[in-house]
Amino acid sequence: MLSELKADIDAAFTGQLLAGVLHHALPSVPDGAGGTIGGGTEDHDFEGIRGSFGTIAHGIGGVPRTNEQIEILASSLTVVPARLDTLTIEGLTFQVVDVQRDPAAAWYQLNCQSMPS
Repeated sequence: MLSELKADIDAAFTGQLLAGVLHHALPSVPDGAGGTIGGGTEDHDFEGIRGSFGTIAHGIGGVPRTNEQIEILASSLTVVPARLDTLTIEGLTFQVVDVQRDPAAAWYQLNCQSMPS
């Protein structure tokens, strides 16, 4: 039943949302001298929605009022977003604070903080 719901969501929303880019952090690699070299980032296009959290999330949930909720259509992304990844949507850049996925696995729900331009 959830897979049918995911298929319906994909069909309804694909091509209808805002375009964005997830800057996915790559793991560090050994430098050959006992240290590591940062892995950099890899860009992945996605479709999503930029929104805000409700008053309950801010008041009871402890989400700072400056954070925004970015929802990504899971089928539009080839990687799983992770904490500390960054993303760009509507010309603004955000850092991912937390990642949740809905039970049907159709959406990634991200708690993001804005980053200076």
